[in-house]
Amino acid sequence: MSKNLHICTLGPFIPPFFNFVRSEFPQISNSFYLFGDLKKYPIEVDGNVFLHKNGKLGYLKLLLKLYSADKIIIHGLFDVYLLLILIANPWLLKKCYWVIWGADLYSFMYPKDNIKYKITEKLKKIAIRKIGYLLTYIPGDVSIAREQYGAKGEHLETIVYLSNVVTLRDIKNKNKNVVNILIGNSADPTNEHLEVLDKLKFLKDHNIKIIVPLSYGNKAYAQKVIDYGSLIFGDNFWGITDFMPYTEYLSLLENVDIAIFNHKRQQAMGNTINLIGLGKTVYLRKSTTQWDFFKNLSIDVLDIDTFDLNNKVNSKVNRANVSEYFSKQNLIKQWSNILRE
Repeated sequence: MSKNLHICTLGPFIPPFFNFVRSEFPQISNSFYLFGDLKKYPIEVDGNVFLHKNGKLGYLKLLLKLYSADKIIIHGLFDVYLLLILIANPWLLKKCYWVIWGADLYSFMYPKDNIKYKITEKLKKIAIRKIGYLLTYIPGDVSIAREQYGAKGEHLETIVYLSNVVTLRDIKNKNKNVVNILIGNSADPTNEHLEVLDKLKFLKDHNIKIIVPLSYGNKAYAQKVIDYGSLIFGDNFWGITDFMPYTEYLSLLENVDIAIFNHKRQQAMGNTINLIGLGKTVYLRKSTTQWDFFKNLSIDVLDIDTFDLNNKVNSKVNRANVSEYFSKQNLIKQWSNILRE
């Protein structure tokens, strides 16, 4: 039986994924090596769950587990010491499966003038070139991994996490005069909020509500967005700084009419997918890899440079197409192909 080792940094997606793997593939050997805070993102710890600690000793323990695994599934390629271990043991790379998160791939777009960034980028170029498998559902991201980092690994298609599964719900038409416009998904400058707010200035006297999730990311940047948005739109601007339970956040999305994601790279896909599943109008940059991905699935998304309150999408077709591809059945099938021998 194949022994699979998942290396994960704990975050919102990981506990549901852990439970998904345990429930759907009980006969397959899957162990988890975790970085991060178990109290914040709880997972049931047993003999197949290992929490990183003790610094260098922890990495030695990780190295032993890398050697004993048949498949190494890396959920986000961020840890510089993991990169060093893999480069020093290059024969491990051929059994590595890189789950591309986005920030780990697109870091080259946001260069930093410090030694850590430069070293990490050089190490990534060495490691990614020899990684055996690339896991993502966006072919454009694979192309970028090949162009920027020389990746030669095989592309295995997967929608990765349960957060990308769309379950269609009945949408009730609510009688309201206000148009709710959602901008971005976090307090990360890559959302390019200020540029969007400038684009929407012409609507400041319309009956609209600008909704901006800013509950995680850069707090100083979040305040900058709030100050600028409030200056333009006054009481019609709502910067969300408190964390919302998932069900409450879904209710918020149900009340959105238009969503704008101004990222220059693939980002906020979970939000985008769910909004399309809710029949909402979504604007993206045409230059992003997700633009081509959605068009290839015959899902209608709009170009942010052509923004107009009166633009409409075929929400019925969008909902059908997004729910067909981003289904739990498809997720199970894709991971079965990856995890089984």
